[in-house]
Amino acid sequence: TLTTEGAKDEPVIFTSLRDDKHAGDTNNDATSTAATAGSWKGLVFRDGSSGSTLSNTKVLYSGLAFGSSDKAGIDIKNSSPDFEELTVATSAGDGILLSDSSATFSDSLVKNASKKGIYADSGAPEIENSVFENNGYGVSLSQPQGAVIKNNKFTGNSGPAIYTDGLDTEFKDNFGSGNNKNAISMIGST
Repeated sequence: TLTTEGAKDEPVIFTSLRDDKHAGDTNNDATSTAATAGSWKGLVFRDGSSGSTLSNTKVLYSGLAFGSSDKAGIDIKNSSPDFEELTVATSAGDGILLSDSSATFSDSLVKNASKKGIYADSGAPEIENSVFENNGYGVSLSQPQGAVIKNNKFTGNSGPAIYTDGLDTEFKDNFGSGNNKNAISMIGST
């Protein structure tokens, strides 16, 4: 279980050793290296970490794949942590990858993920009052089981704002501009 309790002006930051902007030159190489997407794996939540809560937290320059793992800034499987005022930025894969999860996200920002801001494979995530900008897709849902997507803003994503291949999702008061498709793209039947 992981709990972070940052403040708006002093968030908890998980970042690359090469990120000299936060905490200084931690790898003692002056300006020889710079943080880039995929500089480190990211955060991983599995069975038993459903009590995790991250508040006012940033996850930066992550998404390095190792083994058979997918690339994601935050990788969640069979766990349902809660996130409030989370920032995930500059991920080499998905910003957040969910598998069989009912994680909650509120007042969060996911930007500059090379794939999807959030990709959810089954489960029932709740995503509210958040911003998705400059990702591949904003949010992508595969076989959702009661997901809630409401009051979110989608801007500058190179794919659709929201994509889903299942219809068991509540969509309400989402806004999109400057995306490849300012729409909810749905595939499926009733």
